[in-house]
Amino acid sequence: MCVINVEPLEGFGVRMLFEGFFISPDDTLTIKTTVGEFTRTGSMDDPERGTVAFYMSPGPMSLIFEQNTPTATSIKHAGFKAILKPFDLYGDNAAQCGGERFINETYFVTSFGYPQDYGSGRNCSWSFIADDNIRILFYDFQSNSTTDSFIMIGQGLATTQNSTLLSGDVTSDLPVAFYYHKAVQIHFTSGDSFGLMTRKFSFIIDSYPDPASDVEKCIGDGIVHNMSDETSVSISTNNYVEAAYSDFLNCEFSFTNPPPSHIIYMSMVFESERCCDTMVVNGIGQVWLYWLSCCICCCVKYPHLYCL
Repeated sequence: MCVINVEPLEGFGVRMLFEGFFISPDDTLTIKTTVGEFTRTGSMDDPERGTVAFYMSPGPMSLIFEQNTPTATSIKHAGFKAILKPFDLYGDNAAQCGGERFINETYFVTSFGYPQDYGSGRNCSWSFIADDNIRILFYDFQSNSTTDSFIMIGQGLATTQNSTLLSGDVTSDLPVAFYYHKAVQIHFTSGDSFGLMTRKFSFIIDSYPDPASDVEKCIGDGIVHNMSDETSVSISTNNYVEAAYSDFLNCEFSFTNPPPSHIIYMSMVFESERCCDTMVVNGIGQVWLYWLSCCICCCVKYPHLYCL
C-alpha cells in the first residue's frame, strides 16, 4: 500500500489531473477529498481520459494505492502519474481565465468550472514561454464551433508563425498534441450556447529540448531481413522491458520472404504514447497505423499475430 497526503496552505485547495493512469484491474486507487471519496480501478482496455482524470478538493487530499495482485508479465510498464496545483478558495476565478507562465515543469490548465460547462461571456488569454520547445497536449476539449473561439498562436517547429483554431469535439477519439518553439499564446472567448453539449477543456503543457544529433537506434533497425534465410528475427527498442524508449526515435525495420515462401508472421507487443507516437506496418495486406498506448502513462497493446 502507498499513501500520499497533500496538505495545502490555509485558504487554498488542490486540483489534480492524471497525466497517465494504467494499473491492473485488481488494483485500486482511492482519492479522499473534503467533499467525497472516489475509487478508481485498473483496466485492460484504453486508459480513461476526459473528466474522469480530474479531481479537486477545497482542502486536504489523500491518495491511497493498493496493488492487490502482481503486475501482469505482459504489461511492461504500469503505474500512474498526476499533476497537482493549489488554488485560492477565495480568488480563483481569474486564475481559470488566463495568465502568464514560464514552463520549466509540467503544468495543466482547465476551463472555468471544469468539468462543468465553462459558460458564456468568457474572454481569456494565456501566455506560455520556455527555454526550449513547448508541447500542449489536450486530453479533453469540447466547444461550440458556432459561438466559441479557441486560438493558439506561436512559432511551430518550423520557422514560421502560425495560428491554430480549435472547435467542436476535438478529443472524441484521441488526445491531440501541438508543438511550439519557446512561446505560445492562447486566446479563448465563449458566447451563448443552448446546445446539449457540455463545453469544457483541459490540457497539459510541458517543455522539451531539441533532439540530439546522435539519436538512439533500435535493435534490428536499418537491415533488410531475408526471412527465407532466418528462422526468426527479434526487433525492439533499446532497453525494452527495463525502460521506456528514448525521445525522437525514427526506426525502420524491413523484411522480405521471396518465393517459394511468401508469408511473414509477426507477433508484437507495442507500448507508446497514444497522442504522439506512431508505428506504420505495411505489406501485401492492409496498411496498419497504430496510435497505441503509452508506457507508464497510457496502455498496452497485447501480443497479436499479423500476416503480411
